[in-house]
Amino acid sequence: MCGLTGGECAGQARNPIKGGGTILARPASWRAGQEVRVPEGKRVLRDAFKRLEQELPERVARIIRNLRHPDARWVRIPIGLLFILAGFFSFLPVLGLWMLPLGLLLIAYDVPFLRKPVGYFTIWGAEKWVAFRQWLARKRGT
Repeated sequence: MCGLTGGECAGQARNPIKGGGTILARPASWRAGQEVRVPEGKRVLRDAFKRLEQELPERVARIIRNLRHPDARWVRIPIGLLFILAGFFSFLPVLGLWMLPLGLLLIAYDVPFLRKPVGYFTIWGAEKWVAFRQWLARKRGT
C-alpha cells in the first residue's frame, strides 16, 4: 500500500486514458485534467530494460537499474561507449559481442532516435534467449 489517502499512489494514474503513450502522475503545479504522455520510444525502451532485468541475475539487474537513474547519466554514457568499443574486440577472451547491444541499450537511454529500435531489438533478443533456454531444458530432459 502506498499510504496516501484516496487510494492514489505517487507515480500512478487513477484513470488512464487509452491511446498512445503511458500516462504519468502530474506535478501538483499543473492544472487539473492535464495528462503527461510518454513518447513511444521511451516506453519501448523502458519495457526492454524491464524485460532484460527479468532475465539477468539480481545483482546485475540492480546495477542496470541504478544506471537507468537520471542522475547516472555521466556514468551511463561512458560505460555505454566503452561497452560498444569493447564489443568490437569480441575475439579477445573476456570481451564479447554481448557488450555491443548492452552498450547500445545504455546509450539509447539518452539518444532519442535510438530508443525505439534498440528497445525492440532488446525485447526480441530476450524472447529468443528465453526460447533457447526452454528448448535446451526440453532437450536435456528428454
